Amino acid sequence: MKVKNIFHRCLPVALAFVGAMTASAADGAVESSDTIPYSEALHCDPVLSGIRVGTSFGLNVGMTELLKNTIHEMRPDRSGNNSFPSRHTSWAYSISSIASNELYSYSPWWVLGFHVVSAGVGLQRTWTSRHYPSDVLAGAAIGIGSAALGSWIGEFFYSGRFRSIWPCGVAAEFKASLDVATEALFPFTAIHSFDGIAYRTGDSGFGASMNLTLPVSARLGLLATACMQSLAMECSGSDGSGNTKPYVTSDPLNLMAFSLGGLARLTPDGASPFALDYDLTVGVAHTFNYSTMPAVSFMLRTSLSASWRMTRSFESGARAGYQLLTIPEAASAMTLSLFTRAVF
Repeated sequence: MKVKNIFHRCLPVALAFVGAMTASAADGAVESSDTIPYSEALHCDPVLSGIRVGTSFGLNVGMTELLKNTIHEMRPDRSGNNSFPSRHTSWAYSISSIASNELYSYSPWWVLGFHVVSAGVGLQRTWTSRHYPSDVLAGAAIGIGSAALGSWIGEFFYSGRFRSIWPCGVAAEFKASLDVATEALFPFTAIHSFDGIAYRTGDSGFGASMNLTLPVSARLGLLATACMQSLAMECSGSDGSGNTKPYVTSDPLNLMAFSLGGLARLTPDGASPFALDYDLTVGVAHTFNYSTMPAVSFMLRTSLSASWRMTRSFESGARAGYQLLTIPEAASAMTLSLFTRAVF
């Protein structure tokens, strides 16, 4: 369990690092449309692609099985003691990341499609009580990290040197876009009492969101967000003598939310592949599996995102933010997410 706690505390750093790595470029220059960068040539080499895919998935299987067989954590449904990490989520994000790395230069919809599937796998594992949100977050981090590390190692074996495989990028003009994000939530402890039972938010949550941006000016746009989340919960009751029982793990709080708001582009439009955005949305959330809690609550979300435009129609990046949920008392959380975006 100590190993798991250390791993879990490192997740924010790991996710932020992977996001920054994904959004990085070799030299930060804008690539002209009539040149083929070194990375584009690498993506066209089937031998290198095969080496990268094999190395990435091999690393993923090794890392996942090592943790799976050394950390013994009981599953939420009590069906076994091999809950950490989620193997299904790890494999899903590994395959998604590997495929996206090979296909993003052809069409952004390949990447978004794989991202939706892998996020759906993660949500299914928590919503069916097969895994805790922290298990799924760990699986996603392993899947993404092993794909990136395997790609670097694969290129080294092929060319004998480490070199960035990401394109230099194209100018990030502010246009209509749709992004899919995988979210890690780290709630600030909040206690709510219903029917004599005290509930409090746990140490983590897993979520996925889709965000549609429609520009109304050179720097401002409208933002519509749909998200699904699973938050770890703990509960405590009375022992009948007026004494409060210790908190124990309860079912996760599953919810779906829709929100509307605005987005502001903070960097000069079209000056470089890098873009920095700030957004704020408000909306409603519906909870599913706690009959003692209000089914509908209000949600506020705000975040700062950094992205890198890899092609004229695709970019990826990382987002850090804050979320406030009323159920009916306030429950807030820090959010860290990685996203892939199709630009229209």
